[in-house]
Amino acid sequence: MILSKINILSKKALLIIFLFLFALIIRAYNINYDNLWFDEILSFWITEPKITLKESFLRHTKIEQIPYLYHFILKINFSIFFYDSYFGRFFSLIFNILGIIFSVKLVKKINNNNSHLLALFLFASNIFLIGYAQEMRPYSMIFFFSSINLYFFYLLDTKKSFQKFNLKYFFISSILQILLIISHPFCLIIFFSLIFYLLLKFFKKEPISKTLFFSTLFVSFFSIFYLSYTFLTLKSFPTWIVQPDLKFFTNFYFSKFFGSRFMGLVHLVILLTLILLFFLKKSKNKNNFLFLYVIIIFLSYLLPIIYGFIFRPIIFPRYIIFVLIPIISLISILVFEIKKKLIKNSIISLLVILNFGNHFAESTFKQFFNKRNFHKPNFEIMSKIITSSKTKNYFINMNMNTKNENEAYMAILNYIDEINKDKINKPIHITKENFQNLNYNKTWVICLPNIVIDKCKKNKIIFKNNLCNYIYVFRWNFI
Repeated sequence: MILSKINILSKKALLIIFLFLFALIIRAYNINYDNLWFDEILSFWITEPKITLKESFLRHTKIEQIPYLYHFILKINFSIFFYDSYFGRFFSLIFNILGIIFSVKLVKKINNNNSHLLALFLFASNIFLIGYAQEMRPYSMIFFFSSINLYFFYLLDTKKSFQKFNLKYFFISSILQILLIISHPFCLIIFFSLIFYLLLKFFKKEPISKTLFFSTLFVSFFSIFYLSYTFLTLKSFPTWIVQPDLKFFTNFYFSKFFGSRFMGLVHLVILLTLILLFFLKKSKNKNNFLFLYVIIIFLSYLLPIIYGFIFRPIIFPRYIIFVLIPIISLISILVFEIKKKLIKNSIISLLVILNFGNHFAESTFKQFFNKRNFHKPNFEIMSKIITSSKTKNYFINMNMNTKNENEAYMAILNYIDEINKDKINKPIHITKENFQNLNYNKTWVICLPNIVIDKCKKNKIIFKNNLCNYIYVFRWNFI
């Protein structure tokens, strides 16, 4: 009997190790294959290690709409290691893996059965999380801070030993919640969900951890001042986001989260069915903490949509990346609450086969067998084309008509210079003034489609007879 249990535990341990290796390899392989895209270039410029912290913060405030925390940590990372996009993206990978660890540990705490193994597989194989593990932007950090906050909140909420006020855990809880809030404005949704959950417990006259209560109260006062400061100092909003249409309400970004419309629909149907079975039909499941997951999912969509109707559209898939924690956790936990083995095993098999099989249609698996396509702008190829041609001059077309046009221009120039820093034969950058005085057919023009594409086309008409050579670097090809 004992040997049998040891054998089962060893098999589980091997499976966990395999899934973590799978998560790590699928994220780390070819992590720096693509060059940085526009937003990553901005982060790369903001966190340049040779500039002061004050100058870095000023760059950030001129060009970003998010708090400085991510760029502060990234700047430290570059100062310790190397100023290279590889280390910036690997930084996101570490946050991504840590987020998976705490999310899975929480699933195991809630239900100490095999549900954490399914959760680990779903987190490890999730297309959306893999994509942002390879991106030098704050979304993997948001995922991590959300997971560790929920994990620590669960410990304080459920363990009787934490019911009394404890100064040490008060500080830990408060710091974690503050770090979450200053990671991204959308992280306030997590915090509001925690407050709503505690209020429900209060009205139901259920015991509430005093440490958790005072910590949340303290952070609530902090949030009031933080929100006031944010709205007073915020200089710009994303203008390209549109309010969700009717099509959105048929998948709630699940097609983005799970890789395709079909995959999204399968996961959405399974999630809604399980929630209906175990919450609305008075299931015997008495784990109140699962209701917090439902609250987070509900508010993650409701609050941004309401804000969009009143003020301006703000909801976008990557801004609510943390919603994958309750989505995947609820699916994993509630599937194992199904009593009929045939149904339970069928759903688990379906989830495993679809999520694993989906990678054969994605570059995550294809890159091991075939040459991977470029999905982001390739400045390295651009530099090779310029340096191998007779015309070595290049000009960056930045007719964006925005307040931060100059900052965006400097950020792109900084990245191109960084790519070519060790090369003897380099493309020669020329300023706008010099460009106007040169013969146009002796100059390459780097144009940014989706940002100034229309003005580039107009310029092409002005420069008749194809006098300019155009490189549409954000269209991933060269014309």
